[in-house]
Amino acid sequence: MFSIIIVIVSINSLYWSLIHYVSGLFKVVRLKLLHFSTFSSEKSRIDELNNIIELHDVIFRSARSLEEALNVYMLIQFGTCIIMICMTLMVLILAIDDRDLLIKMVLMMSFILFHILVYSLLGSELMAASALVANAVYEVPWYQWSVAEQRKVLFVWMRSAHLHICTLPRLPRGNFSTSTAKRSE
Repeated sequence: MFSIIIVIVSINSLYWSLIHYVSGLFKVVRLKLLHFSTFSSEKSRIDELNNIIELHDVIFRSARSLEEALNVYMLIQFGTCIIMICMTLMVLILAIDDRDLLIKMVLMMSFILFHILVYSLLGSELMAASALVANAVYEVPWYQWSVAEQRKVLFVWMRSAHLHICTLPRLPRGNFSTSTAKRSE
């Protein structure tokens, strides 16, 4: 039993750290873009722009791979969490007199809710970090540069306009405006 718990905690820690790492890489690209205007020579600016494009491409592919790897796992995790919450609530209703069992079930319920909270927070962090890259690209004074550099910056901006969201498979991606529009129909 203890080894199963260790395996589950290890897998979750790995996925949590991977999501946090990709979010951190988006933040690195954002910082590089914010300090991009400090380059005075055109050659150093072009070299830094090429480095940023390469790094953003690697991060973009990493985020897509991470989402593909997590889709099925998150579906299983959240499905299991829902079943465990239902079973825990049933036990809590039926075992009012057994104080030891109640304490175990409350701890289990706390673990489940913490698990869901951490995935939600990390998903929000990933989404916010990818949106900040688009904002940082917008603040770069690209309109003063050559057409080739403008195209490269536009390419980074178009690619960063796609938010990276960890979703469950076969569920539509949405936000607040799309969910309110669907409710009003």
